[in-house]
Amino acid sequence: MQLTLFKRLTLGFGAFFTLLVGLGIYVAVQVNRLNELTRAVVMRDGETVRLAENLESMAGDLARFEKKHLVTGDAAFFDRFREIRARFLETHLSAQKHLSGDNLAARIDTIGTDSYRYFTLVDQERELMDGQGRRQADIYRDRKADLLDQIHLGLRAIMAKARQARDEKILTSNAISID
Repeated sequence: MQLTLFKRLTLGFGAFFTLLVGLGIYVAVQVNRLNELTRAVVMRDGETVRLAENLESMAGDLARFEKKHLVTGDAAFFDRFREIRARFLETHLSAQKHLSGDNLAARIDTIGTDSYRYFTLVDQERELMDGQGRRQADIYRDRKADLLDQIHLGLRAIMAKARQARDEKILTSNAISID
């Protein structure tokens, strides 16, 4: 069989077209994979921020209801404190599982230790209240305030690092998509 000029041109264009279609399919698959990876990473960082924001909000609520209980002696405030403490501990456990193996895991563990110390001080102070629900001198106030400050600072650091990581990943994804 003799290849005429027309047959050679047709084979050349066919080979070029096949190569072009194959390359297009390969690029489309890779871009889709990149988008899925980026979406998964961004969702992870977003979840980290959400958990830290919830914990910070609950830490503020804990402090408010604890103070309300100490000032008024009303048991309803302490009941609300216990409810929030239970949610705080559940959310902290979720954050620990979410951040296991992450560089923020040590920070969330420190927050857990500080919150445990805070809860212990609150319970000790409550035991010192007299039978009429009045508190004794504020012997634990400064230590509790310091622990709450450490908890808030730790949570803000987690949020800042997660937001920074998320923003960097979005910028990298955008740069790859544009190229």
